Amino acid sequence: MNEKSKAFRHTPFQENLVFLKRWFRNPLRLGALFPSSQALSMTMAKTVVLKQQRDRDQYVVEIGAGTGRFTEALLNMGFPPQKLVCIEIDKDLYHYMKKRFPHINLFLGNACHLENIVPQSIHQKISCIVSGIPMVSIPDPVRRKIVQSCFKIMSPEGRLYQFTYSPFAPITDKGIRLRGQRIHWVFWNMPPASIWSYRQC
Repeated sequence: MNEKSKAFRHTPFQENLVFLKRWFRNPLRLGALFPSSQALSMTMAKTVVLKQQRDRDQYVVEIGAGTGRFTEALLNMGFPPQKLVCIEIDKDLYHYMKKRFPHINLFLGNACHLENIVPQSIHQKISCIVSGIPMVSIPDPVRRKIVQSCFKIMSPEGRLYQFTYSPFAPITDKGIRLRGQRIHWVFWNMPPASIWSYRQC
């Protein structure tokens, strides 16, 4: 760890401030005023860890990493950082994540092109992808590209875990052969959220 990383001190106020600044610049890209709550982050992390217990040798990819709420929850639960790959499209959030989590595999890029971002050596060795991207607020063609890109790099039994504030399914695109189901409600979140699991069929 270099001196710059050692000097970095993360605080909830600093995290919310970074997130809020980015929201004002591009509200549709972030989808919410503040990062996900601890309740939502921990629920997502528990879901991933349970899946990973069945796929011990595989990796987890996080897209739309933001300020690192899901990342932090996974690491706090003992998830190995070398098995975690995080993708963030926003340069400021990417640099914030780089300082906050210097030991994770972090890439700056667009989730529409995961096959070109995620190292080829782990393609088909990814048990699940955690999405912090606000799927319901982005254009349909972009959402389809992201979802298709996710399943290109995952193992055949891979799962896409997507949270949403909507009471309806966040991914309903025709032409993508997916089977989705809501697996969790998280009422201790503002606004209340749910987590959906998607797999290819």
